[in-house]
Amino acid sequence: SSQSSPQLTTSSTNSSNSQKDNDEIFFGYSTSDSEHDGVVLFGDDENWYTLSYTFRLRDAKARGFHRSYSLVVVCMDKLLLLRHYDFLTNSLCSIVSKLQEITNTFFIYEQAQDSELRLASNVKNAHWLPHQFYPRQYAVDTSR
Repeated sequence: SSQSSPQLTTSSTNSSNSQKDNDEIFFGYSTSDSEHDGVVLFGDDENWYTLSYTFRLRDAKARGFHRSYSLVVVCMDKLLLLRHYDFLTNSLCSIVSKLQEITNTFFIYEQAQDSELRLASNVKNAHWLPHQFYPRQYAVDTSR
């Protein structure tokens, strides 16, 4: 799959306590391939720093046919994460790409094996769904 250049947003604030300065950091970007995928770097000196890559995988049995996941890297040192930010994000992106490739193949296989899943995933063919998917209709007497 093709990689698009990330759109990076940054925010850094300094909040000073009476005892020490505490740097909070937040970086984030999302790829143009999907509005649900992207990297977020957040944290502070007290609670450590987290690099999280959030992504979605196709799942024939999930509601909406996708499940959301995150790969997380936690580190005490902000500078270490920032120095290796490109390497970490590229590595996480390649892991996610491989996972998406595998799950897409399995999604197609699963849909071919189970006709109910195949019908449920294709909303255009809603008239083929079993009658349990439709709400029951009741006759209401409004003549009063």
